[in-house]
Amino acid sequence: MLDRALTATFRNLSTLILLGAVVFVPLHLAHAFVFRNVHTVADLAGDIAEFPGNKKVRNVGPAELDDERRTSLVLVIAELGLSIVLLGAAKRTIETDDAGRIPTIAEGFEHAIAGLKRVRIAAPSVPPLLACGAIGALAGWLSWQIVSLAGEVLGNDTAFVAVGLARGSALAVFVAFVAGPIAALSGAPVPREPESLDLY
Repeated sequence: MLDRALTATFRNLSTLILLGAVVFVPLHLAHAFVFRNVHTVADLAGDIAEFPGNKKVRNVGPAELDDERRTSLVLVIAELGLSIVLLGAAKRTIETDDAGRIPTIAEGFEHAIAGLKRVRIAAPSVPPLLACGAIGALAGWLSWQIVSLAGEVLGNDTAFVAVGLARGSALAVFVAFVAGPIAALSGAPVPREPESLDLY
């Protein structure tokens, strides 16, 4: 089962990551933009959290730090709900690939949204899912590190761009390694369509 999960996931990895990126990257970029002042002084967050009264640095005080943390939690809850759609899109992607056709992002989302009320995804075996989740966590962490390092060339005033891209891309990579295996293991593989052989 682990081989089936990894094979299907890696074969469709770019599509699965893009499915997540379409959802998560814009959300995290928007959130990072709203709290861009917080990310500008991220290195001083520990000191700012201990400020008394209304003392602030670049319009950022303890209240702004708390608001950023609270809205981040709300964002996580919203993303858990959106993951249902991503699971449906991932399942469609794997089914399309198993049938010998080329999966697309548009088809995956269209099918997932159209069948949202009747989506049925059986729970796969836990050990392969845990293994794929561990790989996804490592890959997501590496993605976050790479984007964060690349974002260091940006100035403080645009630091929020790197934060949004790093968080969104890391989550997209992680979800790809979770949604892909769930979709691959939730049903029997679909036989590929026989290729026609034209001898004339």
